[in-house]
Amino acid sequence: MLEFNDVIWGAGYRVYRSEFEGSFVFETDPPNHTDDIVSAFVQDEISLVPDRLRLTLGSKFEYNDYSGFEAQPSARLSLNAGERHTIWGSISRAVRTPSIIDRDVRVTPVVLPGTLPVAISVFGSDQFRSEELLAYEAGYRVRPLDILSLDLAAFYNRYDDLRSGQVGGPFVEGAPPPPHLVVPVNLANELTAETWGIELASNLQVRPWWLIQANYAYLQMHFSQESAEGRDPEHTVWLRSAFDLPWNLSLDTIGRYVSELKAFDVDSYFEADVRLAWRDRSRRFEIALIGQNLLHESHPEFQVASRRNEVQRGVYLSLTWRFR
Repeated sequence: MLEFNDVIWGAGYRVYRSEFEGSFVFETDPPNHTDDIVSAFVQDEISLVPDRLRLTLGSKFEYNDYSGFEAQPSARLSLNAGERHTIWGSISRAVRTPSIIDRDVRVTPVVLPGTLPVAISVFGSDQFRSEELLAYEAGYRVRPLDILSLDLAAFYNRYDDLRSGQVGGPFVEGAPPPPHLVVPVNLANELTAETWGIELASNLQVRPWWLIQANYAYLQMHFSQESAEGRDPEHTVWLRSAFDLPWNLSLDTIGRYVSELKAFDVDSYFEADVRLAWRDRSRRFEIALIGQNLLHESHPEFQVASRRNEVQRGVYLSLTWRFR
C-alpha cells in the first residue's frame, strides 16, 4: 500500500425469508418471499498534503432482487488550516432500495360503511424504483480555546423518485363479502424534494468533571407536493450538562426545544430529561434512574394518519451489565 493511502474494504451477503398471513387489512402477493442482497464497499483516505489536506473517496455497491445493481459513491475533502481550524466539504449519493411493502403489498386502512361499502386500499407496484439522494455538505471546525470547540455545518440535499400515491380507477370487489367498492392508491415514484439548512454544535469542558454541550439545527424542506411539507420542525435546540460526581456517580441533564409542525398543527414545546447513574470501579455494572419529558405530563410530538400522538412523562430504572 502507498505511504499516503489508507484503504479499507469489505463484502457481505445476506439472505432472508419472510412469510405473511394475509388479511383484508394487510396482505402481500405472493405471501412468501426469499430475498438476497450482495454488497461490497471500498474507501481510500489519501493524504494530498501530509497533516494538511486529505481526500477520502469511497463507494458502497449492492445487488438486490428489487432494483438490481446500486452504487453509492462519496467524496470528502478536509483541510487543516492550522492547529485549531478545519474546513471540509463532501458530496455523496445514497438510495433507499424497494422493499416488499413498495412492490407487493396491499394495505386497506380505511373502510367507509354504506349500502356499498367503500374500501381505500394502497397497492404496491412492480415498477417501483429506488429513492435517490444526492447530498452536499460543508463545514468549519474551530477550537478558539483548549476547553472550547465549535462546529458549523451547512447542507443541501436533493431527493428524486420519492414514494408517492396515485389514485386509480375504482372497481367492485366481491371477496371478502360483502361486495364493496375499492378505491386504489397505487404507489409510484412521482415525488421530489429539496432540503437545506445549518447545524451549529459546541463543546465546553468547564472543568475536568463538567462538560456542557449545545446544538442548534435549522431545516427547510420543499416537496413537489405541498401536502408533504411541514412534517418536520424548522428549529431544534439541544443543551446538555454532564457532571462526574464523587462516589462514581454521574448526572446528565438535557433540555430541548422543538418548533411547531405546521402540517399537523403540533405546537412547539420545551422538554427536559435527567439521568443519575452509578458505576462500579470496573465500569462493567451500572444502575441509572432516568426521568424523561419532565416539564409536562404529556405533550404532542407527531401525528400518524389523522391521529396526533402524545408523549407522556416517564421515570424508570435501568440496570446494565457489560461482559468483556
